[in-house]
Amino acid sequence: MNFVLEAGTISFASADSGNISFTKDHKNAPVVVLMSENTTNQNVNVHATSVTKTGATVKTSAIYTGNIHYQAISTY
Repeated sequence: MNFVLEAGTISFASADSGNISFTKDHKNAPVVVLMSENTTNQNVNVHATSVTKTGATVKTSAIYTGNIHYQAISTY
């Protein structure tokens, strides 16, 4: 089985949502793994919505300032 894997970071500045545009050619909607970079002891949950072959929306459970790291993994 072959995989497409990409990783990146999205920055939030007092926001609770943001968008990722994938740079790799995913043949189908990937699984997206998210992790917040907690530098100010913020207690937030992050999740992806509206995942497509070309991007996703990242949402947080509260207003957040900082980086969120992502990995998008799909098969082809």
